[in-house]
Order: sequence, then structure tokens, then C-alpha cells
Amino acid sequence: MPEKRKIDEKSGENKPSDSRDSKTLFEFAKFTGTYLQDQIRLADTKAAWVFSVLGLLTAVLTNLISKFSWTELGQPRVFIFGIVAIFSLILAFKNAALVIYPRVSNGEKGGLIYFKDIAAASRDEYLESAMTVNEEGIVRAMHNQSYDLAKIAEKKFSSLRFAIGSAMFALGWIVVTAIMLAKS
Repeated sequence: MPEKRKIDEKSGENKPSDSRDSKTLFEFAKFTGTYLQDQIRLADTKAAWVFSVLGLLTAVLTNLISKFSWTELGQPRVFIFGIVAIFSLILAFKNAALVIYPRVSNGEKGGLIYFKDIAAASRDEYLESAMTVNEEGIVRAMHNQSYDLAKIAEKKFSSLRFAIGSAMFALGWIVVTAIMLAKS
């Protein structure tokens, strides 16, 4: 595709055209915001699945423990392995909950997109801001929101990775505990 060019009015030079029109910038900001919202939803969905798996692992561990006497469970190695499994489950639950739990700030007057920012202003203040902002201001507000969403997604996926890792670690220790109990 040939490069678009335009004549510079001051120098008269034939320069590449700046194809960044306001519609393109708006569509890019819209796409970025939508993409980040989808990523946040994906993290929340995965965390819900991790929560379900953790519930299953907790049931397995509880069922396993209930089949043995306190004497068998009190053996030092079995006890330590069981405690490590329980601690890993607790860490996984905590981090899965951090993914799902909403993170909201208090909001500041003047914001055009975030619901707490809008609610912090009076109706008239918000309408004045929304109706007088220019195209660049709209695109800037959209990118600002995208930045905030990216930070949220980053925290959610970090907690999700930790939750999945802790769940896998717990599964390993549950298996080891089961083997130790089977040998006793």
C-alpha cells in the first residue's frame, strides 16, 4: 500500500501524512478499553473456576482426614504435610478472592468515565464537564480509564497466578499426605 503523503504548508516539502485522525484515536481508545474489560472478565472467570477447584480439594482433604484416627494424623510427617496442604489451600483461596473482590477508589470530581468519579460530582458539574469536553479530552479520558483498567488487570492476573500456583502446590501436598496416610 503506498504511503500517504501531504505537502507541508510552511516548508513546501512532501512529507508522510499523519493519519492519526480523531476517529482513529477514538476507535483505538475504545478498542483498548474493551480489550482490558474482557481481560478483567477473563481473570474473574478463571478465579471462579479456581475457587471451585479449591472447594473440591478442600472436600478431598477433609474426607481424607476424616477417615483416619488422631494418632495416625499426629505422626510428625503426616501432620506437617497436612498443615502445608491446608496452608496452601488458604493462600490459594485468599488470592482467588482477591481476584474476584472489587477494587474501587473513592472517586474524584472531574472524571468522565469511572462511576465513582461521576458520582462524586453534582449532576450539573458532571453534565458541564461531559458536554464541554473536546475530542482530545474524550480520547484522553478513555486512555486514562484504560490505564486504570490495565493496572486492575495486572493485579488480578498476578493474584490469579499465585492462586493457581498455590492450588497446584496444595494438590501435591494432599497427594503426599494421602500416600503417607495410606502407608501408616
